[in-house]
Amino acid sequence: MASLLTAHPFIRMDRNAWTGQLVNQFLNDQRIAVRELFELDAPETIVILVAEGIGVSLLPDWGITPPVGREIRVDPIEDRKYARAVGVIGSRGPAAALIDVFTSTVEATARA
Repeated sequence: MASLLTAHPFIRMDRNAWTGQLVNQFLNDQRIAVRELFELDAPETIVILVAEGIGVSLLPDWGITPPVGREIRVDPIEDRKYARAVGVIGSRGPAAALIDVFTSTVEATARA
C-alpha cells in the first residue's frame, strides 16, 4: 500500500475532519510521505477524482462504489487501530422502538 500511496498524487481528506485525523495518524505511523495534490472534505468527490485517475486517497469504507462505468481499487487497512466508532442517538419518544430495530440490524450486519 505504501508504494501505491507514494507513487501517485494524494487526494487528502480534510485534516480538520475526524477521518482526516485518522488518515494523518496512519500516514505518520507508517512513515509514508505522500505527494499531496489537494485536500477536500467531500469523500464522494474524492472517490470520483480517484475513479478519473487523478490520484489516490485513504477513506473510510462506507460502502464505496465507483461512479457508473468506472472502476476503483479498494485495499482495506486491517489494523483496528484505524477503525471508526459509530453511535446512534435518538429521542425517547414513540420512535424509540424504531431506533432499537435499526440498532439491532446494524449490529447484526456488522457481525456478519
